[in-house]
Amino acid sequence: MLLKRIEIAPATDEEFLEASKFWFPRTFADTRETKLKIIKPITYNNYHSLLMDFLSDEFADRISFFENGRYQKIYTRKLNINIDIDRIANAAEADKVKQNHLELQFHKRFEFYTACMKIAEINGNIVGYHIHLPPEYYDCFDAKETPEFNAPRLQAIWLPSLEERIKRKTNTLF
Repeated sequence: MLLKRIEIAPATDEEFLEASKFWFPRTFADTRETKLKIIKPITYNNYHSLLMDFLSDEFADRISFFENGRYQKIYTRKLNINIDIDRIANAAEADKVKQNHLELQFHKRFEFYTACMKIAEINGNIVGYHIHLPPEYYDCFDAKETPEFNAPRLQAIWLPSLEERIKRKTNTLF
C-alpha cells in the first residue's frame, strides 16, 4: 500500500509553521486540524511510477491535475490506464510551477471523507509533501506514535532538509 510507506508523527506548532512557510507564501493557524509532520515522504523519479503505484493502492479514488490552465479530475474507476496515465504524466511534467499540480485522493469504503495528498517536484524528485486526512485514515500510515486527535481533520506536511531547501531556492520557478 502506498500510504503505509509514508512515516508521520505529531508536530509541534513551530515545526508545522516552519514547514508551512517553506511550501506556502501565506500560512495561518487552523485550530480545526491536528498538526503532523511527514518524516519519510514517498518519492519517485517519474510520474508514471507514482501514478501506477497510486493505482495499486486499495484506497485510490481519484487524481486531480493541472492541464492547459485548468484542473482536471479523473476517478480511478473510470480511468483508461493506456491513455489517461500518459495524459496525466505529460501534464505534470509540462507544468512550470511543479507544486500542487497533482493531487491524489484516497477513499476508504464506507467512510464519508477522503484523504488528499499534494505532490511537488523538488530538485528532480517527485514528492508527496502535504496530506489532509480524517483521523479514520491515520492507521493507513507508518506512525510511530499516535497524537491526541483534538480536531476533526489531520494535516501533515514535509519539510525538506536544509540542503534541499537551499538547492530549491536557486533552481525554482516560483
